[in-house]
Amino acid sequence: MQSNKSATGREEVRTFWTGPILSYYEILSLKSLVATGARVFVYSYEKDLEVPEGVELVDADEILSGEVHEFRHANGDKSLALHSDLFRYAVLQRYGGWYADLDIICLTDKLPDVKTYFGFMADKLLNSAILKFPARSAFMDTIMKEAWETLPEASADYSDAARVSVGPTLFTRMIYEHGMDHLTLPKSKAYELAYHETMMFFDPAKCDAAMERLADSDFAHLWNEEWRMIRIPKNFGPPKGAFLDAMFERFDIEIPDRARLQPKAIEAWMREHRLLKDIKMRLGLERIGEFTLDELAYSIQSQGWEPRDHIYHHWFHGIEYDPPKWPKHPQTADPQTVRTFWHGDSIGPYQLLCLRSFADHGHRVEVFSYNLNLIVPKWVTLRDAAEILPEEDVLKSFGDRSAIDANRFRWAMLSELGGWWIDPDVVLLKPDLPDSEIFMGNLDAFGMLPTTVLRFPPGHKLVEEAVVRSKSTDVGQPDRAGSEMLTVLAGENDVDLANEPNRSLGPISWFNVLDLFNPSKAVEMAERIANERFLHLQNDVWRRAGIHPWLAPPAGAFLDALLARYDTGVRFPARMYFPQVNRWVSHMYQSAQIERGSA
Repeated sequence: MQSNKSATGREEVRTFWTGPILSYYEILSLKSLVATGARVFVYSYEKDLEVPEGVELVDADEILSGEVHEFRHANGDKSLALHSDLFRYAVLQRYGGWYADLDIICLTDKLPDVKTYFGFMADKLLNSAILKFPARSAFMDTIMKEAWETLPEASADYSDAARVSVGPTLFTRMIYEHGMDHLTLPKSKAYELAYHETMMFFDPAKCDAAMERLADSDFAHLWNEEWRMIRIPKNFGPPKGAFLDAMFERFDIEIPDRARLQPKAIEAWMREHRLLKDIKMRLGLERIGEFTLDELAYSIQSQGWEPRDHIYHHWFHGIEYDPPKWPKHPQTADPQTVRTFWHGDSIGPYQLLCLRSFADHGHRVEVFSYNLNLIVPKWVTLRDAAEILPEEDVLKSFGDRSAIDANRFRWAMLSELGGWWIDPDVVLLKPDLPDSEIFMGNLDAFGMLPTTVLRFPPGHKLVEEAVVRSKSTDVGQPDRAGSEMLTVLAGENDVDLANEPNRSLGPISWFNVLDLFNPSKAVEMAERIANERFLHLQNDVWRRAGIHPWLAPPAGAFLDALLARYDTGVRFPARMYFPQVNRWVSHMYQSAQIERGSA
């Protein structure tokens, strides 16, 4: 195996850069690496790139030639994160040794004397900004193959999840799959100051605190992507007296006072960035559009507004929670195919949780959609909804509004294909599905048969009648073609399921959804579902209450444990507080009660 060191015995560090010039901050990164005595190589497609003394410029075409793989953010910004991730794997596979992103500062006089180096950036999530591996390692061979397979989907998306899918997300998964997680270094070694703490690098008042936090670190990661989003200009130096100023002085980088950033300016940019991010998360948006402020005003009127200070505080608000370790999922002896429908650009994390629960127990999951560019995991089979019904029969337009007639699709699919239908808010807790030709859940809290989980043979007379009646039902009154109609048809067709065992859809009804989010109810919830096969999450309540579909549940809640049990790889940007959820849901229940009382 090729050595990680050169013939002279010096460590070798490889980096990648694309762009016309290096800023002060990339120069700082390179100088800190050179100061360790290592040979430092910058690979670039720019043949005349100026690099600091002691750094060797190498043609990047030697490693990856041809297309440069770009990623587009929702706001149109261009990033080469995908190409950079591919490049680091390729250069480490060939040469081994160290790889460093140019927003890494080495804080030690010598590079750590280790065979491998990689570390946590957060709970259970690794980062690949600074790595060391042997050359020609089997691990790098495998991750390169996975990266190339992941690249087409990642390039076609513009979400934050797609941007890191070839980097931290893939790297973390592969480390665990190869049983190498015991080699992972703690967060304190290279990622002690996290991306949400960027201000500590620039705030003179926080310099001592930053120094203390980094005293035992090998490296500091400056989080270049966060700087890009905040729009911190790199052609200016750091404020006088800041941590970065101390680093500039340490590595002999001189900055005129008139060419320095001001702490107040950076803080203002950061607050604006955090506020816009809050707005996008609150409204479920990828970008700020022309109607965003109107949507925000409506959201504030209906749900209130709680601004948060994100300058120094983590979105998780200091809560450390280690979810329970679940055993490997038992596999069914009778694999079935379950089907559902989805309309939209991406499947939400809680819907993925539900679908993953079926896949993890060995069942085939098929998602019908009219969006054939929908990004789905490998364990989901995407099918064209037009196989069942034309798009105009399901997606209805009313002037500037649109509606989805999912009920009509449900009945048409069951009529043609038969088998299992599941709404994407149902978790499978046991490996086997009920062994019965027809399945419907118990009556719900309103005395209706739910359409949440159904099984019928193709062409069943009840389903055929449902197809006919759903065509004449107002799409604005979904229950009339859903639970209400199913209850009526079951009676008319003498469908008697009284002797069918265990038709329960779990202990959560329309009226106690809060138990899923309440950390004090987590143990009780685990006991209540011990003998259940299904758990219906009651998405209708979430939607009505305005529970944000892209925020993690409160730490310690039963939902948190479910997300750990059926891990989809989704990384949430923030958590909800239970008092927030309690207020949203309680307000919705009160409003619904008033509506029923006035009806």
